[in-house]
Amino acid sequence: MLRTLYLSNCKKLHSLLLELPQSIIYLCLTGSDIEYLPASIKQLAKLNAICLNNCKKLHSLPVELPHSITDLDLSASNIEFLPASIKQLTMLERLHLYNCRKLHSLPPELPQSITELHLGGSNIEHLPESFKQLTRLSYLSLSDCKMLRSLPELPSLRRILLIKNTSLVTTKFVTPWTALRNLTMKFVDCVKLGEHAQSSNLENAYSSVNQTQYGKSIRGISFFKMRMPGSRGPELFNDDNRSKEDSITIQIDPSSKIMACLFFVVLCPFSFNPEENGFYIKCYGVSTYWEQAWGYIDLNNDHIHFWALDTFVDTPWTSPNSSFKFVVESQEGKPLPNVRIKECGILPIYTFEG
Repeated sequence: MLRTLYLSNCKKLHSLLLELPQSIIYLCLTGSDIEYLPASIKQLAKLNAICLNNCKKLHSLPVELPHSITDLDLSASNIEFLPASIKQLTMLERLHLYNCRKLHSLPPELPQSITELHLGGSNIEHLPESFKQLTRLSYLSLSDCKMLRSLPELPSLRRILLIKNTSLVTTKFVTPWTALRNLTMKFVDCVKLGEHAQSSNLENAYSSVNQTQYGKSIRGISFFKMRMPGSRGPELFNDDNRSKEDSITIQIDPSSKIMACLFFVVLCPFSFNPEENGFYIKCYGVSTYWEQAWGYIDLNNDHIHFWALDTFVDTPWTSPNSSFKFVVESQEGKPLPNVRIKECGILPIYTFEG
C-alpha cells in the first residue's frame, strides 16, 4: 500500500496521473517541473502533507485540496495566488510560502487551525484584516517582504520576525500579557517604520507586562524581546532610567518587591563575523549579571534592543542607588570592540500589594 510518494528533482515531470492511490499520506514533488496538480487530488482523504518546494513551473493550485492536509509547502514556487477554498482546510497547521516572489496577496480568510505561517521573501503587500482571528497562530515570519507596507492587528503570537522589511511603515500590535511568555519580536532594518509605530509597539509591551501586577505571575517572560530600528530608547524610560553611555545608576526602593525589569540598549551599526552565530548583551550589577542572547545580523542602522526579565524577583536590594554596566560580548564571552552602545536604560516594575 503506497503511503509516501517522493518525486523530488524530477526535471522532466510536468504532470501527475489523473488519479493517485487513495492510500497516499505524503506527497513530495520538490524541485520537479510539475505544472499543475490534478483536480482529483481533493479525493485523497488520507493525504497529510504536500511538498511543492522549488517547483518553478507551478503557478496555481487546484480549486480544492484534501481537508486532511496539515502541512503545505509552496516555498520558492511561482505560485501567484491561493484558492479561496483554502479556508476550508480545517486541519492545516503549517503553511510555507517562503520566497514566493509572485505572491502578492493572501485570501480574505485562512484556516483558523494554522500555527505557523512562513511568508519570508514573498512579495506580499498586506495581510487580511481577518488575520487577528488566527488564534492558534504562534509563529509568523515576514522577513524580506519588501512590498509589505503595514500590518493589521495580529493575534497573540510567540514569535514574529520582520527583517529587512524596507517598505513597512505602520503596525498595529495589541499584545495581551499572556502572549509575553517566551515572546520574541524582531524588527531589523525596517528603515521606514516610523518612530510612532516603534514607540507604540514598546508601549503596548510595557503595558502588558505592567498588567501582570494585578494577581498574575510574571514568571516565564525571560525570553520576551524586541529589536527594531531607532536611535533613542522608548519614552516610557524617563531621564532617571536612561543613560547616553553604556552604564547607568538608578534608584531602587529596597522596601518594595520588584516583579520584573525592562531593559533597552541602542546599538550603533556594525557588521558581524560570519563565523559567529550570535552575541550577548550583558548587564552587570553589583553582585550578579543578566544576559540576553541575540542572533547575528548586519545592522545597517541604529537599532533598539528591548527585553524583559523576571530574574530581579530573586535579587536582594539593600541600597537605593544601584549601578549597572552593559557590554556586548560574543557567545564565547569575548568583548566585541566594533560594537558601540549609544544609549541604555533599566526600568524596574514593582508589585503592588493589596
